[in-house]
Amino acid sequence: MITFFGLGLFVIPGVIWGLKYYFTPIAVVDQKQSVGGALSLSAMLSDGQRGKMFKLALLIFASFCMQMPLFIGLQKVVEGEFNWPLLIAGAVPDVLSSLLLYPLTIAAFMFVYDKLVTDFTAEQPDLAVMESEK
Repeated sequence: MITFFGLGLFVIPGVIWGLKYYFTPIAVVDQKQSVGGALSLSAMLSDGQRGKMFKLALLIFASFCMQMPLFIGLQKVVEGEFNWPLLIAGAVPDVLSSLLLYPLTIAAFMFVYDKLVTDFTAEQPDLAVMESEK
């Protein structure tokens, strides 16, 4: 019980901080910010939106769990139990996930970033003026 509670103390803040600073690399590229500026911008953008971002991250995590049958099938191959149906059943969602879901997840988070930046600059016009002077 104590171990589970201690693990929760590290996992939950890690998820919160991960969501808080998720947009940092995107802000470095898109807004041409320094790392410190991108960290602050990411924190400002995600403020009040972390619940929605967490739901999106859970949906993405669930979609990537579709790859698990392939890993189980490959583990059986390594152990010497070659099982074609399990391997094929795992390969189909894996290929689907790789070709379809990965680009969609990137597009979903980029859409969220773009919407948050648009809303944020509409609320803070002085930031938009500073951005245009760069």
